[in-house]
Amino acid sequence: MVKHNIPTALYKEVTLYEEAVLALEEFSYPVVLKADGLAAGKGVVICDSKEMAITTLKEMMLDDVLKGAASKVIIEEFLVGKDLTVGVLQDAEKTFATEILEMRVKDGWYDYKAKYTKGMTEFILPAELSRHFQLPEHHFRQGESSA
Repeated sequence: MVKHNIPTALYKEVTLYEEAVLALEEFSYPVVLKADGLAAGKGVVICDSKEMAITTLKEMMLDDVLKGAASKVIIEEFLVGKDLTVGVLQDAEKTFATEILEMRVKDGWYDYKAKYTKGMTEFILPAELSRHFQLPEHHFRQGESSA
């Protein structure tokens, strides 16, 4: 994201528990903790307080409750706004983006439970965006992604 000047939440990647606890001083609450070795929203915790964040980091990094998936943890600024996603498809000749999809969670955050529990999330396609919302134009070369 940074490579392509796409605005994103402030974050810090950490591999040591002590480093992670010190890094918490750089963030306000709530803060998002993400185990780097998991996908689909598993291993993502939104912490409302420093105490909750320290407990979660201990469970992830020292107690190994995620079975090795938290050898690297991403501490991320919590952003308020719409949950949007865009698929990017590529074949041998071109790369293009799908329509923007909005996920509206009935209660809480768009996490693993909201993603996989029937009826917890409403999907709006195309997303309902204000007329002031504009995505920056990006051109992708074959084999290049925004990651």
